[in-house]
Amino acid sequence: MKKASAVVAVSVVFGSLALGCGSSPSSQGPPTVVADAGGGFYTLSGRAARGMDISPVPLAIDGLPPDRLEVIGAGSYLVNAVGSCGHCHDQETPTGPVFLAGGNQFGTVSARNLTPDPTTGMKLTEAEFIEVLQTGKDFRNSTDANPASLVVMPWAGFRWLSVTDMKAIYAYLRAIPAVTHLIPSDTKPITPPVAAPTAYDDGDVARPLPADPGQDPDHTARGLAISPLANPLTADTVYGRGSYLVNALAGCNDCHTNPNRTGPPGSGKINTAAFLTGGAVFNPPPPVQAATGYNRTMSENLIGAANGFFAHAHFDTFLSLIVEGTHVDDPKPMPLGWPMPWQYFRTMTVEDLEAVFVYLNGLPRPTGVNDKTPQVPTMYCTGAPGCTAIGGTCDLAAQECVGMTCATSADCGACQTCTAGACAEPVAGGGGLNDCTTNGI
Repeated sequence: MKKASAVVAVSVVFGSLALGCGSSPSSQGPPTVVADAGGGFYTLSGRAARGMDISPVPLAIDGLPPDRLEVIGAGSYLVNAVGSCGHCHDQETPTGPVFLAGGNQFGTVSARNLTPDPTTGMKLTEAEFIEVLQTGKDFRNSTDANPASLVVMPWAGFRWLSVTDMKAIYAYLRAIPAVTHLIPSDTKPITPPVAAPTAYDDGDVARPLPADPGQDPDHTARGLAISPLANPLTADTVYGRGSYLVNALAGCNDCHTNPNRTGPPGSGKINTAAFLTGGAVFNPPPPVQAATGYNRTMSENLIGAANGFFAHAHFDTFLSLIVEGTHVDDPKPMPLGWPMPWQYFRTMTVEDLEAVFVYLNGLPRPTGVNDKTPQVPTMYCTGAPGCTAIGGTCDLAAQECVGMTCATSADCGACQTCTAGACAEPVAGGGGLNDCTTNGI
């Protein structure tokens, strides 16, 4: 087919981007014919076409051949749907977010400018970018004599991505508009990076990684290799694809396992005893509190035998929850708790969301103490009317609703306690192991 000409935005004119529940994902999704701005046509896989469609910025792809457009589209899908990179790397401004321009503060660390601006943006070569994701090396705050690793950036999960997908992400980041935005240097401890992985060693069982790309275009074999638990693994390709999405890029473990690791990234492994059973606590920034009505949130138990979401959910419920961003399974649906990046996940193809469901629904169900009972969000308030509807009053100093009737602390908001039949504000802690507001449950 002809090269794309002056492509700024693309439109799907034929093909299925989203197969219904029960369908199996094909290699990179079903092929899709796409029209370019110059009146020509080219063929992309379903995921690459979806990536082109959801890119929030125009791309520098004028004159590129279809095989290169496939790579960039696949990279956009990974960045904007599965990886939710903008959740941390979008620059927040009074007029709205600036795509991947960085600057958000995480303690003493700032999210990097990932745009191709030659002065303030990402200057890594493709090989260096792959090294960052595989080893955690921080090229900006490192020297050859004193290498350092990234902190906050969840590279410990990203290192299990295939090199093919890493290259696709890099290609997309080079095609987005450059934004001049200088990011301050980090202040952080010097922790050396790790060696690039040759086998999966982050869970209960070490497993060899399949060849890349080999005969594994959907990365289903890699997904089976990087599942952290030692339970017998099915050879089902949908299950394998779901594991790849969950464990290599979506970062589900980072929020839904508490604590998520047995030690620092690179030395500690995934905490498989509590894998995906929730209980991590999050404190939304003030604008998010006002927008969602939540003062403090706690991550959901996904796979517990009694308390896990997937122990009781059907696919249509899961799909509606992700697409709408609300707890559609509750009598009075409320928004999903921050920082769940459902706004990104909702743009995944239905076959990939189905694969995630199949994987999470197929994991063994923890019981007993490992089947946690996370609490619902504490409700944000600035006055009494915000709490009256749920039978509480507003603690103005803490800006959270208290006093609701309860039988146990499980009936109260995140980290609140049931005291004399009423939900009480958490006791101020000093950061110790039993301080829920710092460490969750």
